[in-house]
Amino acid sequence: MSRLSLVSILILPVFFGGCTQFFSFTKTIPPKQAEKQNPILTKERMIKGFISDLVYSESGWCYTINSIDTSNNKLESGVFCGDSHEFSYGDLVYTIIIDNRIKKMLLLQKEYVKAETKYKKLDSIGLKKPILKRYNKKKITEVPKSEQIRFD
Repeated sequence: MSRLSLVSILILPVFFGGCTQFFSFTKTIPPKQAEKQNPILTKERMIKGFISDLVYSESGWCYTINSIDTSNNKLESGVFCGDSHEFSYGDLVYTIIIDNRIKKMLLLQKEYVKAETKYKKLDSIGLKKPILKRYNKKKITEVPKSEQIRFD
């Protein structure tokens, strides 16, 4: 019996000590978790198109890209700036853009669009002499090429 009383003396406090959390009337406040600093989500956008204008400004080289493919949620067109001058007017490019800045630009075809000429060609203007109509034009007789004299 001494063993049974010894075991009960050891087990009962452990049992009731473990159950006191369930029977306590004080509210326990869980420790506040550190608020996670959500990084600013930057969504990568893509555009496949040709360069229609290229300008250097304060923010770097700014490309105006007109899209030829808008499938898979690609951008239609826009002005995007980058740090380097990689390609020129009329090139077909595939561009990855983050926050309106060019992250990566890949060349698909050089001179996809021919450069527009700012001047007109002389043949297209038609610099031929105009046809003038003259009325009351005098007839000019030709000079004879040979003469024959006969003595009979």
